[in-house]
Amino acid sequence: MTHDPVPPAPSAGSTQAAPDPAGHEATLLRDFQHRVMNNLQFILGLLDMQARRSSSDEIRDAFRDLRVRIDVLAEVYRLLYRTSGETTVDVGAYVGQLAHNLSRFYDDSTAVALTVEAEPVRLDIDRAFPTGLVVTELVVNCFKHAFDGGRTGRIAVQVAQPSPDRLAVTVADDGPGLPRTADDGEQRLGMTIVHALARQMGGSVEVRSGDGLSVTLSVPL
Repeated sequence: MTHDPVPPAPSAGSTQAAPDPAGHEATLLRDFQHRVMNNLQFILGLLDMQARRSSSDEIRDAFRDLRVRIDVLAEVYRLLYRTSGETTVDVGAYVGQLAHNLSRFYDDSTAVALTVEAEPVRLDIDRAFPTGLVVTELVVNCFKHAFDGGRTGRIAVQVAQPSPDRLAVTVADDGPGLPRTADDGEQRLGMTIVHALARQMGGSVEVRSGDGLSVTLSVPL
């Protein structure tokens, strides 16, 4: 009679760790986020280079506007990468960083005072990205239309959770408010984009115009 060989018993102190599917998945996700972030940074660099080469103010402005919108997505991935595999972001920190980036980008003379009050609210990437686009659209509108021509003023950005199932993001300025005529088509287009993004998230937009402009985005959590 033959006997199958008996495998040797593991020696004391030698252990083999079982594969960790969750850890492997987290590593793959982190690597993907890193690659996306690097690719977006490369695109941003190309846009900066093309803007510097252009002799047209209109084309440079178009490149600049495109750049800040791509940076909205890049900032999401920067936050995700720093949180090691998370699929949600602290939208308060995210919006605050976007607002400060835009202030440095559009306000070279620091003529406009920016304040940010943000509660730490977690939001999934599918809603964080359009929320960032809304904030970007509103803050850019402030710099371009409320404080154009070197006018001084204030922009206030607030992120709050007024109820357990609701996020509220407000961008307000002390400029002239919305135009009463259709002359400023770009600003009206910006508000059209804001309303479209809010509908995409199942949210709503409240606009108050008078002594300045205040726009609040309300998003379900």
